[in-house]
Amino acid sequence: MKKLLTISILLIFFSSCGTTGYLKTETTFLESWIGSTKAELVQKLGPPNSTASDDAGGQIYIYDLVVGVTQSPGVISPMANNIYYSKPQSNNVVRSMMFFINRDGKIYHSAARGNLH
Repeated sequence: MKKLLTISILLIFFSSCGTTGYLKTETTFLESWIGSTKAELVQKLGPPNSTASDDAGGQIYIYDLVVGVTQSPGVISPMANNIYYSKPQSNNVVRSMMFFINRDGKIYHSAARGNLH
């Protein structure tokens, strides 16, 4: 529940910005974790969606967030005495926030990936 609340707050905050504003805010958020511990990260954001090795004896904690949802409109198409309707399509924008954690449990690097368009 705590993770959902924290991520929901992040989503509202990030989605209120345009793409440029979002990237600046995201970068500031990610950089603010440098030097923090793995325990502090998990306490605030909850367990990661996935983990990976950093190939240096540490770990990468990966949090996946849906930061935007767009919707294309439905289309009405008249064809040979019939009318066809295609329903609106939702398109989710997923960003992954990655926190690189060394052997001592300290975050030494952070990054994000995923398309915002």
